Amino acid sequence: MIYQATQAIADRFEEENYKFRISEEENTSRVIAGVTCDNTTIDIHFISSDDDNDVSVRVFRLVRFPEDKLDTILRVVNALNRQFRFARFIVDEDDRSVDIHHDIQSCTQDVGEAAVEMFCRLPNIADDAFPQLMKAIWGN
Repeated sequence: MIYQATQAIADRFEEENYKFRISEEENTSRVIAGVTCDNTTIDIHFISSDDDNDVSVRVFRLVRFPEDKLDTILRVVNALNRQFRFARFIVDEDDRSVDIHHDIQSCTQDVGEAAVEMFCRLPNIADDAFPQLMKAIWGN
């Protein structure tokens, strides 16, 4: 089932001529849009789990890191969370990866417009954060 926010985002992305795909799971529907940034390539997931306008926006596995770099990555992620206003960086310890999270509130009047804004902001945030994370992983 495609939830109404997923359809609204898809409709808006079509208007903007963005390339995307829709994925349906048992309890969610999502718009997935790939973006090539200056430093990396990301997939932005706009995930709906009901017919409200609240949408979870996720970039999974921005970077992966070796287990021995966990403490260093946690310090960098903490600094990134202070640096960026519209995104939260999350460490997935099981996957040893760093994700970017953002949430669109249910009181948002135009969820499609909010998704377009995040589609434009998140690649810039990923591009700024990526070198800092890679330095933590590969630096001395």
